[in-house]
Amino acid sequence: MYTKLDIEYTLVYNLDVEISYRRGAIYMTYQEKRSLTYLVTTIVAITIYGVIVLNKFNAGDYDTTSLMKFWALRILWYIPIIIGVRILTEILLNIFEAIGNEIKGEGHEDLGIQDERDKLIELKAERISMFIFAVGFVAALVTQVLDYSVHWFFLSMIVFGIIGEVVSEGLKIKYYRKGV
Repeated sequence: MYTKLDIEYTLVYNLDVEISYRRGAIYMTYQEKRSLTYLVTTIVAITIYGVIVLNKFNAGDYDTTSLMKFWALRILWYIPIIIGVRILTEILLNIFEAIGNEIKGEGHEDLGIQDERDKLIELKAERISMFIFAVGFVAALVTQVLDYSVHWFFLSMIVFGIIGEVVSEGLKIKYYRKGV
């Protein structure tokens, strides 16, 4: 049974989508833009960081006598870098969104407001992301049971973490477009 709020939300959402299609433009909500920019910046930041680490590794700039220390340092450097990239991305996205809204004449829009649908989309995407990371963690443990190098342990954890992040942001975009 639908409540009055569900019916009003459905009408407003469908009307908004219908109007955006009539204008001939692809309309993206703030949350979709945010997920898309996070997806792009995550891929770019990881690629740049990976290339830098690989080049330094191949040049012999790193001490690899202790593999655990080597990988721990690479991951400990990666965490603040990706946090900084996320913060910078959020700031720039808000600035450009405010400028775009002002140019369009739409005025100020509360960008940080989340409703139940936003929270549900976030939870579903994060749940799938955590599942992917958990599979990667088990795969990393299997590499150690099979006596592979510590490199494989950390590489599998990192790769599955990245895949989980990319899938999470992609699912958010999909869920905002097609519904949960």
